Amino acid sequence: MKRACITVFFCIHAVAIGIGSIPSEGEVLAGFGPIAHMYLNATGQWQKWNLFAPDPLRTFSSYSVEIVSPSQQKRSIPITAESLPWYERTNILKIMRQVSNTNEEQMYLRAALLHSLCRRFKLPSGSTLTLVTTIVDVLDPDHPPSTNDDVSVSCNQA
Repeated sequence: MKRACITVFFCIHAVAIGIGSIPSEGEVLAGFGPIAHMYLNATGQWQKWNLFAPDPLRTFSSYSVEIVSPSQQKRSIPITAESLPWYERTNILKIMRQVSNTNEEQMYLRAALLHSLCRRFKLPSGSTLTLVTTIVDVLDPDHPPSTNDDVSVSCNQA
């Protein structure tokens, strides 16, 4: 029985990774794609295969939230895989990657994310949050990292 369960799990996992790796234009993904992607996101296996592509990822991004309390005390909270609960890592870090784009439409999403963090951290009214994204070029470590901190919000009691 134990061997059968492990075999079934292995087959399901292999099929989900296979479906998650193929281009999304195919008809196969129409029925199984959403299920496979939901499983892959839940298990943290969302990495696409561009990791091994001829044009690998060039940058590494790190995220933090700077909080200034009403009494002007400052602190910074890193948003990393280590600082998040295991069941929230994938979703929150994927959201961070999306909202860290610097285009105008994403500014509203960044502000909404910061307002949600006011409630999550139970911050007092009047606290100010700033989302800081630091981008490092992996292929050119001598190039100074760029930092984006263009959105700040003030917490209001809801």
